Amino acid sequence: MKSMTWKKQEVTTWSQLRKKLNELASTDNLVCRGQAVNCNTNGKVIKVMSSLDRALENVSDEKQKSKVEREIAKRFRTYAPNYLPYAEIGHLNDGPSFLMLMQHYGAPTRLVDWTYSVWVGAYFAARSDFEKDGIIIVFNGKELDDHAHEKHGHETRNVPLTDSDGLPRIMWNRYGPWVCRLMQMGHQIPRMIAQQGLFTVGGQLGVDHYKAIDEIIQYKNDKYHKPPEKQVILFAKDLKPTILKELNRMGINGSTLFPGIDGVGKALTEFAHFPQS
Repeated sequence: MKSMTWKKQEVTTWSQLRKKLNELASTDNLVCRGQAVNCNTNGKVIKVMSSLDRALENVSDEKQKSKVEREIAKRFRTYAPNYLPYAEIGHLNDGPSFLMLMQHYGAPTRLVDWTYSVWVGAYFAARSDFEKDGIIIVFNGKELDDHAHEKHGHETRNVPLTDSDGLPRIMWNRYGPWVCRLMQMGHQIPRMIAQQGLFTVGGQLGVDHYKAIDEIIQYKNDKYHKPPEKQVILFAKDLKPTILKELNRMGINGSTLFPGIDGVGKALTEFAHFPQS
């Protein structure tokens, strides 16, 4: 099988981006993520790393990384019950939901955020890092599920499990450098509902989710491919203010995607960046 590398397309205007996103929005099983693109002397480098990996980027000892991950989880589980809404307390005893809860409240985890909405993806690609260009990464979520199960199912089946100490079992085992989707059962966190959110989780720390997805979703022949194909939409940093203003007209802004007073603050910050007419 050959790896169908990510198809890249650069857009230079809002109308081009809107047309492309409208095309993608009509496809089933779409998963996408918006973020700033990293740049170096060799040009644009696309990497998708978890918040925990970014926090530990200067730590080379893998055992130390795992130790820090477990300590963060233990502390969160100790402190969180004092502040969590009653409906979310139960998530502390469920491995996948526990990780999602940590991610939701800003604790570094091995999870990476995605969304089922191309418009939400565009928002996150444009909302910050105004000195960097933006990207929207798109792939077929069902194909990731199918291929990950086929290749790594003997390990991915352990992702939902909780260990004897109450922590997710994945924190205690170093699996392969794969990623898979992580599903939440039961009560949904309001912010995840608003953002149509989901996550991928790495079998080990240090996994580049962009690279891993490319390696997992492979095809014997192009005719077996189902849309949306693996692709990346790139746009220049100068387009970000216009994107935010146009998405705001569609009702997509910080206040709608982050329910609460902190979302109002985000929306007002975005407003300050709107192009002045």
